[in-house]
Amino acid sequence: MQAFLYGHHHQNLRRLPDGQLLLTYASRIGELEGMPYHGIEAVLSQDHGKNWDWNRRYILYREMSGQLTHSPGSVALSDGTILTTFLHTKGYSWDDGTVGPKSQKTIGNVSAVIWKPW
Repeated sequence: MQAFLYGHHHQNLRRLPDGQLLLTYASRIGELEGMPYHGIEAVLSQDHGKNWDWNRRYILYREMSGQLTHSPGSVALSDGTILTTFLHTKGYSWDDGTVGPKSQKTIGNVSAVIWKPW
């Protein structure tokens, strides 16, 4: 199955209780309000993955500062909502006289979104 050509990574595929396929992925190419973004998106298929409803994809998270988003995972909850978790990193630097990688530390964050398909 080929869902897209490039710019989308770390796909997570789940079958929902109603039979639809849910594809959650990290988006690393695109433009929002004139600025490049990274983020987490989701899309549904009604026909076992033959076609995807790209015109109604779900934008779950956007990051405009260039931090990397990755590793989404989704599960259907008993009330019909979906829980999606993902990782994103943020680099912090300080001026202590060092130059290069030692002057920057990256912190990993885990976020969660609870959402409901239309």
